Amino acid sequence: VDLYLKNGFEFIMDVVVSHREQLEEVQHYLLLSIHMQSSLEVLFTETGVMPIQYRSIIFFFKIMQYLINLPHHHLAWKAIRETDSLAQKRHTSINLEACRLLESLPVPVTWNIPEFEDITAAYLNVHIQESMERTLQNALMSCPRTADTLKDWREYDRKNKRLGLRALALQHYLKVPIGTHEKALIHMVTGDHQLAVECLEWNELNRPQIIREHQI
Repeated sequence: VDLYLKNGFEFIMDVVVSHREQLEEVQHYLLLSIHMQSSLEVLFTETGVMPIQYRSIIFFFKIMQYLINLPHHHLAWKAIRETDSLAQKRHTSINLEACRLLESLPVPVTWNIPEFEDITAAYLNVHIQESMERTLQNALMSCPRTADTLKDWREYDRKNKRLGLRALALQHYLKVPIGTHEKALIHMVTGDHQLAVECLEWNELNRPQIIREHQI
């Protein structure tokens, strides 16, 4: 059951970065245990879990669509209609906060607030999803630990019966029944392994650090 269908449900977007970061720290802790220098985005691309920053925005627009579709005599519909009227007059409202939040994303999404009757959350959520996928892929490719192992990583799509790029997917190696094998695969994918290509980048007492570009 969607939370917004429960009586007494309240929802506030994470417009304050420091507040959202506290939730993100909990999410990072509860997912995989990876090297501190690894890209955090690997937590999401490898498990299929959506980052809180994007999940809360998509959830907000799902709530908005639900409220817009309510009967016009419903108090919740009147409240969301009034919120839209404030936004059209450029007064402070949750709609304008949503616009600012979308524009603050790593890959910004522009939302020109349409007329109330033309608001379609499903269409907007597609662009938010694309922003999330591009953000995750850009982060993985900019991190040396994951740029090699996860470049052009493709997953089999059972629906379309073909290989394709998927930004979020629960990877098969996380289902390996033997725990030590699973950890070894995680370390390999995230670059936290004992191979020379990685170990040479570590600072040690008897050997200086050798960055990847200078390795033979």
